[in-house]
Amino acid sequence: IFRNLYRLLIQSQARLTDEFDNVLRTCKVYAGHAITEDGHKDIAAEAKPFISHLAMNPLDAESWLSLGVIYDQAKDLIQNDAAKVVPATRWTEDESNLTMIATLRRRIKRCLTISYSLMLKHQMQDSMKEELLEMLALSMYDEITRVPPEPPCLGSDLATIGVDKTQSLQLARRYFYELRDYKGEDWRLWHGLGKTLEKLDGLSLESLDCYEQAIRCSPHMLEPFYRLHASRLKWLQNLQRKKEEAGGGEISKMSKMSAAEQQVVDRIRKLSFDGEATGSLSGGPGAIVSGLVEDARKAMEFCLHCHKFFYPASYQLAVSYGKGSGEKSLEKSLDALKGLFRTTNKVFCINMWEDQAFSSIKKVESSGRKITGIGREESSRKFVAKVRKSLMLYIKCLVAAKDVQALQAMQIFLSKTKEWQCLNDILSRMDALYTTRKAEPPAPAPQETQDPPAEAARQEQQQEQQGEAVAAMADAGAVQAAPPPPGEDVAMADAAAPAAAAMAAALPPKDGGGGDEDTVMADAEEAAAAPSTAPKETTQTTQETVTQDTPTQ
Repeated sequence: IFRNLYRLLIQSQARLTDEFDNVLRTCKVYAGHAITEDGHKDIAAEAKPFISHLAMNPLDAESWLSLGVIYDQAKDLIQNDAAKVVPATRWTEDESNLTMIATLRRRIKRCLTISYSLMLKHQMQDSMKEELLEMLALSMYDEITRVPPEPPCLGSDLATIGVDKTQSLQLARRYFYELRDYKGEDWRLWHGLGKTLEKLDGLSLESLDCYEQAIRCSPHMLEPFYRLHASRLKWLQNLQRKKEEAGGGEISKMSKMSAAEQQVVDRIRKLSFDGEATGSLSGGPGAIVSGLVEDARKAMEFCLHCHKFFYPASYQLAVSYGKGSGEKSLEKSLDALKGLFRTTNKVFCINMWEDQAFSSIKKVESSGRKITGIGREESSRKFVAKVRKSLMLYIKCLVAAKDVQALQAMQIFLSKTKEWQCLNDILSRMDALYTTRKAEPPAPAPQETQDPPAEAARQEQQQEQQGEAVAAMADAGAVQAAPPPPGEDVAMADAAAPAAAAMAAALPPKDGGGGDEDTVMADAEEAAAAPSTAPKETTQTTQETVTQDTPTQ
């Protein structure tokens, strides 16, 4: 009786799930419910019927697979909710979610491995084999990806959390190879296999073959096209840097390539975006590699031409330009990222959305290529990780360019926008960048001989200008007859704080020295963070004055 009881219970729940599409329905009460203690209990309740059934039927491969799927969906739900709701500064405060994610990873691996071993001994349907192999390959690859809310995504080593990167990638490669017999025409299979091989052995002829096969299976999708040329760009620039260092830091003196490197370069040249331009390349290894790098950059620009908010191409293009030196490289990196964080009306905003924004795309035909879709499938946690990486790169570029206005607008946006509260920790990183720049000793300014009468006249003129500005501000406050509505005085004070800080920074310091841009930035931050009580007192005083002078009002 008990061998069949839980099977019937699972089948009845499966019918409800198929009808209403409510997998883990009790864990989706509201955003963030899965990361609470009640959410963890609901996940255990969803898995309990399968565990009870497997206790009586341990050789049921289909139930082991179903239990692994439930655990995998629960893990994804916890990671997505935590990435969107919890700031990075709180990731390590509550270790219950991190412990739950690690537990679910182990259980997913065990359930799928047991189901795979039973599949080898007993006959299974081809559809179940296909689903099982796909789940195994993706779960093995997922073990090496560090995304929010797991701290290793901030720079820790995988070995510190007990993950063998090489073993996980080798298992993922094995299951992708077996999956080719069932999904040989699916571009996602070749796309995943190419990424696995690239992470395992670097860009090689085999990984390039996989990317090329993905494009053949889906020639009108942008994602496989982007992945091929982004991998080309990264590998070529790493090779360029390594060979330049060996040749003394000059492109013209770039050292010779090995036989394996030469084979990859020749294959990359055949897969170039603009075949005519790369086919006419001549000269030494440095000139050829530089020409191929420019060709890969043109491919990234083509991706942005297909969809101007395709943020992977913008980020890769900015990283590529950032590896150069000089002001032009910095300007090009900022231009590549401005489309993601700036508009014509706003100094700072975030123009990055999840996959829903990629559902529609204009048909683009260029150089014999026709793009009609994106084909990008990305979870919320990976999307938040990409936003964080792009934003940190943008901050570094702004600090290098000394764009104080954009940095201030970014601070205001991140501190007041609830939608992006998961990025609040970036504010503290910005403060650390400011502190680092302030700690740097300023360059000694050249001392100029000044004429004492001319200096006295200049100081007298500045005092007159300050007196006129104070009088104008007093006149403007005296004509205000009525206080603003409740709440507007605080908004007016917040809006006036940056202007007041800029005016204060423009005035000469008390000690007579010249202020730099870091000082202006610090003054603006203090003014924006200071409580805005002065406008309220001024308004009340003005109201009393007007009432006493004009009793009829």
